[in-house]
Amino acid sequence: MKVEVQQSKFSSAISRRDFITGVAGGALAAALPGTVAAAANYPSKPIKIVVAWPPGSATDLSARMIADHLTKRLGTSVIVENRSGASGIVGSENVLQSRPDGYTLLFTTSNHASNKLVFPQMSFDPRVDFEPVSRIYRGIITIAVHPSLPVNNLQELIDYGKKNSKALSYGTPGLGTPHHLAGELFSQAAGIEMAHIPYRGGGPSVVDLIGGQIPLAFASLAAVFPNIQQGQVRVLALTRGDRYSELPDVPTVSEMFPGFDVSGWAATFAPKGTPRPIVSYLNREIVAVLELPEMQKALRSGGVVPWPSTPEELDGLVKADIDKWTKVVASGVRLR
Repeated sequence: MKVEVQQSKFSSAISRRDFITGVAGGALAAALPGTVAAAANYPSKPIKIVVAWPPGSATDLSARMIADHLTKRLGTSVIVENRSGASGIVGSENVLQSRPDGYTLLFTTSNHASNKLVFPQMSFDPRVDFEPVSRIYRGIITIAVHPSLPVNNLQELIDYGKKNSKALSYGTPGLGTPHHLAGELFSQAAGIEMAHIPYRGGGPSVVDLIGGQIPLAFASLAAVFPNIQQGQVRVLALTRGDRYSELPDVPTVSEMFPGFDVSGWAATFAPKGTPRPIVSYLNREIVAVLELPEMQKALRSGGVVPWPSTPEELDGLVKADIDKWTKVVASGVRLR
């Protein structure tokens, strides 16, 4: 069945081949031999999207939905491969080992910006070694508790934490994730101590939350959404600055601590040196997919907000996040 595609605001009316061939003549004139021809014929083989997080995560699921739509649009297979570990670093390093030809892409989260602060010895610079392609979505982080924890709101959580010093622990998808940062900032603002338990992705932390192995988690809404109505978890608040339309009765941390606003995001990157016409083409196609009504609905119902962008906007986001979390760390917030 033919797929109707909504025209992206970043798209042009020219054809794929005309677009790439036209730009390639000027932008790639001084490129290595064969690069211009390769860009003009792109894509001519399957494209691999490396997801830096485990299967079943919001990042993984959204990448697979996008890959399915891109396969239909591009006329070539777009496959997803999970390379999780070290808060996204394993997947990033895997992509950096590939040729910068547009056939291997990184699909990762805002850890891409904050990891340098957590793992200063990591082998790459997030701004220097990758070509930004597009933002994908903005994530929503929840403060979720197991039903056995005797608290029903943030104030009760804070009171419990103060009366039970060091008794609270919280799970997150990993070190340096926005969930971890939100947890440490909340602990600081609330004046309570909580032990951080990093997991290898959001899915495992939520499994332990549901099972009662941990009493509390700073978890993506996408990860706990199916469990809220079943009564397996209770969401006390969101860490974003404003309430979410899908959960209008759930307050935000900022209602108690003005200015508190921590959200994660997902985005796509290519290895440094990927020809600009290919980056522009990928951006155009990914943005067009994100603007499809069915894609918008699927992402929102999964607890994330579609957030397409230009490559330049994504580059600015990475820089802003690095600056933001550098200041947070300087203020004394722990990241290890």
